[in-house]
Amino acid sequence: KDSCQLTAFSLNLYYRRHPVIWTIKDLPYDAERLVAVPPPEGGALLLCRNFVLHCAQGAYVALAVNSFAFTGQPKPQPTNLAQPSSMDPGHAQTVMNARTAANFVIPEVVSAVAGKAPAAPGLQVELDRARAAFLTPHTALLSTKTGQLLRLTLAADRARVRKLELQPSGACSVPSCMLPLGHGLLFLGSALGDSVLVRHRLAAGTADKAPGGELEESEERQFKRQKTEAGGKEKGGGEEED
Repeated sequence: KDSCQLTAFSLNLYYRRHPVIWTIKDLPYDAERLVAVPPPEGGALLLCRNFVLHCAQGAYVALAVNSFAFTGQPKPQPTNLAQPSSMDPGHAQTVMNARTAANFVIPEVVSAVAGKAPAAPGLQVELDRARAAFLTPHTALLSTKTGQLLRLTLAADRARVRKLELQPSGACSVPSCMLPLGHGLLFLGSALGDSVLVRHRLAAGTADKAPGGELEESEERQFKRQKTEAGGKEKGGGEEED
C-alpha cells in the first residue's frame, strides 16, 4: 500500500557525482504526479488519489481530499438497490455482506499518510489524473479528472509549510495541461473539450504570504477591446468600443 519513495539529489555533471539530499519513504502507491514548488518554500507537491502532500527536506505535510483516505465506512450504502431474494437465505446474506464489504475501507489498505493528514472539510474529490500549476509562490490551482478546479494554499511559517488548505474554485473542461503565462493568466488546454484562458487575481485584503485567489475566465472580446483601447492611446486617438 505504501510502495513509493521520493528522493531529492543534486546533479554535478562536472565531477559526475550525484549526492542524495533527502529521501521520503512509505508514500502511497498511487502517487503519480510531482509538481515543483517555487521559492521561498521550495520542495515538491505530490498528488495522490486520496491525498495531496508538500514534500521538502525529508518531511511532508499532507491533506486528505476524501473520506476514502481513512478506515471505516466513507459513505452510506445506496437505498435504491434491489433486495436479494428471500428464497435462499444463505445467498441473500452473502449479497448483503458483499455490499457492506464493497463500501468499507479496511485498515490494511489505508496509507500511513492518513495518520498525519487532516481531512479537507466539505470535499469529496479524487486527484488521480489531476493537473496542478502554481499561480503564486503560495497558491496553486488543481484540476480533477471531472473538470473541477480547486485552489490549494500553502500556509507557511518561518519558511516552512505548516498546513495545506484546499477550496473549490469553479469548473472547466477536463484539462490535459495547465500552463501559467504570467501577468495573471493561466492556460488550460483540454483534449476532451474547449481550452480556456483564465485570469486570476488576489482577493482584496489578502497578504502575499498567505494568498487566496479569485478566478475568472478571460473572454476573447474583452481582450480585443482592451487591445484596441491600448492601441488607440498609443497613437493619440481612436474610438472606444461600448
